[in-house]
Amino acid sequence: MSIINPTTFDRNIFSNNHFDAFSKEVETTQTVFKNSLDHIKSYTPYEGYDSGHIPGITSALYAPYEVYLSLTSIFKGHEQHDIEGCFDNTFRFLGIPFSTLTSLGQFFAHIGTITVVGTKLFSLIYCSIELILELLNLQRVVEFQKEMHLSLLEEIEVGLQESSPEKQLALLQKTLDHVKNTPELINYLKGKENLQAENYSDVFTHLKTHLLALDILTLKTKYFQLSSDQIQHVRKNISCSCDASKKTESEMITKALNHLLQGQKTKASRRIGAWLVQEIDTNIETLEKKIHSSNPEAGLKEAEDLLKTIKIQLQKKRMIHTFGALAYAFVIISLCASLLGAPLLLITPLLCLGMAYGVGRYVICRGFFGEKGYNFSFINLFPEALQEKYQQYLRIQETEKRLSLITYNNPAYMAGYKPKKMENYCAQLYSRSDSNSLRLLINSPLILGNKARHPSLEAP
Repeated sequence: MSIINPTTFDRNIFSNNHFDAFSKEVETTQTVFKNSLDHIKSYTPYEGYDSGHIPGITSALYAPYEVYLSLTSIFKGHEQHDIEGCFDNTFRFLGIPFSTLTSLGQFFAHIGTITVVGTKLFSLIYCSIELILELLNLQRVVEFQKEMHLSLLEEIEVGLQESSPEKQLALLQKTLDHVKNTPELINYLKGKENLQAENYSDVFTHLKTHLLALDILTLKTKYFQLSSDQIQHVRKNISCSCDASKKTESEMITKALNHLLQGQKTKASRRIGAWLVQEIDTNIETLEKKIHSSNPEAGLKEAEDLLKTIKIQLQKKRMIHTFGALAYAFVIISLCASLLGAPLLLITPLLCLGMAYGVGRYVICRGFFGEKGYNFSFINLFPEALQEKYQQYLRIQETEKRLSLITYNNPAYMAGYKPKKMENYCAQLYSRSDSNSLRLLINSPLILGNKARHPSLEAP
């Protein structure tokens, strides 16, 4: 990614200062987006291939790059105290030799039976390692969901919508069974089992309000905030091991605390996606203040929407790791069957099922997981080089549209307008820019000032 250099613009294309202001604003928005992208990369975990990796004849070609990614992720995990990242990528690193040996064994399979059997064993070991990682990540997703009250909130919502007092009471009794470990709720619910029917909704509303606030607090304290014990531990360790000046010591403490916080965000990203972690990180402080304000309705609605988004992301993540586990399981079964001398007619369908689940994992991971809700991005399924070409085409088209707003119904600007020069200006503006700067630019003062004349203009 590159940022537009002001010296590369042809400032003579338009003599009016309005376009100079526009280009400067583009440069500013691109810089902001680059900083944001660099920030999100700091807590984006490496989790292997999106489609899983069943070793084949070309695996040896990718081995050096896999070694590089695994080692850098291990070092990053160590720096951020990300135990999960260190474990996963160490385990993944140990599997690379078996993948490489499988690839080389297939090249030299004509040597004899021993080589063929050895190749299958190496492949079996590698697939077993990846299967363990898939199951481990699936367990992490399930545990993360247990930290929240997502299912209970859904039951409460059903209770609020229910019109039958008998069914409301049954749902209330079921809710009581779920909140045994929440003292504040137990104290509130004591003696309320015999409430009148017209008060059931009040109980559900109170439960919902409390659980929403509790889930946001849990999310914040566990993944987006350091505890006082963590801070004191870092200060103590650096103070005991550092003989430098106070200024240097303070900088080291700040850096260590930032790395520790990034590690917690990486842990969250491994479960719900880095894009959602960034969104939560940006808004959670404001959201918590809204929830505890004198008028908490807006904050509670935002919290409810956020928890619904988290639940959808967890559903996607479960599907990703379930499909991955099934892919490796079918390959392992086919390899075991092959080693036992099973006919090709049995082995081939098993391998095809493994490949099908691998493709399904890729589609969910690339098409769904990076999008909000159940939206699907077809373009994300293609290689990044093709995505960039497509996005570049869209950027130039959108930039021409934005620039036309400046000149719309304005004779002073239209006086020096030449179509070919406008086209060149657009090309210079976005030929080397990133794909998302336009999202930031849409809300710029220059564009907002023209939206009144173009009410149909919407953000992409």
